Amino acid sequence: MTTDNEHDERRRSIQQTRRRFLMVAGVGAGSAALGLLAACSPSPSTSAPAGATTAPAAPTTAAAATTAPTATAAPAKPATAASPVVAASPVAAPSQVAVSSSPSAAAAASPVPAALVAGGGKATLGFITFNFQAQFFNDLASGVKDAAAKGGADVTVLDPQSKPETQVQMMENLITQKVNAIIIIAADPQGMGPSIQKAADAKIPVIGVDAIIDNPQMTANVGTANRDASKQLGDYAVKWLKDNKGGKANMGIVFATTPIQIERKDGFKEAIAALPDVKILQEVSTQNTLEAATAGVENLIQANPNMDTIFVTSELAVQGSLASFESRGSLGKVPIFGWDVTVPFLDAVQAGNIIGLVQQQPKDEGRIAVESALKVIGGGSVPKSIPVPAVLVTKENVQDVRKSLGS
Repeated sequence: MTTDNEHDERRRSIQQTRRRFLMVAGVGAGSAALGLLAACSPSPSTSAPAGATTAPAAPTTAAAATTAPTATAAPAKPATAASPVVAASPVAAPSQVAVSSSPSAAAAASPVPAALVAGGGKATLGFITFNFQAQFFNDLASGVKDAAAKGGADVTVLDPQSKPETQVQMMENLITQKVNAIIIIAADPQGMGPSIQKAADAKIPVIGVDAIIDNPQMTANVGTANRDASKQLGDYAVKWLKDNKGGKANMGIVFATTPIQIERKDGFKEAIAALPDVKILQEVSTQNTLEAATAGVENLIQANPNMDTIFVTSELAVQGSLASFESRGSLGKVPIFGWDVTVPFLDAVQAGNIIGLVQQQPKDEGRIAVESALKVIGGGSVPKSIPVPAVLVTKENVQDVRKSLGS
């Protein structure tokens, strides 16, 4: 039994390890990564709507998180994801999943001229992110701001700190402010219906990015086909487990209670079901914050001492897994499969501590969302669904991924 003193010491060790990962992510990623909590300085923008939270910089500490529950979340019905056209081999270098060869999608991602509105003024965009704790959201915001600057538009970047109700208020404020288009990473896609209708009534295009919003009033959805990409990761896990563990595993899963991450969990489980000797010991649901994800991993480890494989659905949970296993001296002994990429994660893949990751293309998602918005503002049209390729990162192609990131 773990004593209170031992528990406190482990918590301190995890916090120290987590801080080290944060520092490495911030200084080691170079121009290819902003770091988990790196500053997100604003582009020239319109003033923020009253009552909303602007995001001139990422928070310096992780947002307060609730203790992760140990019960499995009731799966919500996932939103419809963009359908992949090509799914490449999981060990190709680099492997791409959810790749679209649709000419219309490619056209939507092509450069557009500087956006001008009636009267010759600049177009104004509102971008509502999810939070700034993960490098993914920082990179996506960077893609939004860079594309807006190149397109000659002003953009207001807003941080709801993962709160769906704050996103609703921000969106309604942007509608009142009469921006020309809204881009949003929806925390609760199904709950955005009334706000999307208000935007449609005001003739303001709404582009969903990352989280698919299944609503006929949406102008477009841009992002990864999460379930399909996670199934590709699961297919690779099946092969790896057959080759290295005789097709057997006692597996734990940590996921956040968002539609995207539920899709990722379900896609991975669909693939893993091909191995009858893989036992899923427990699925731990958490909030999508660093503290909650780390607590979820800790809860899973403590409740399942026989766990020998783990799958997690977010960058924050991957970081929490590395920190938790390192604090126990078991890093590398429990294979990790997960989502998203930072430079320290690539180091962990190279070392064999992480077996497989799905790398999304957040800067491209942000860029394509802005280019789509500007095209619509200019009187053009874009596809309703614009899939963005994801890359399966394994030890076989990690060096190619490093080169692609410039690290």
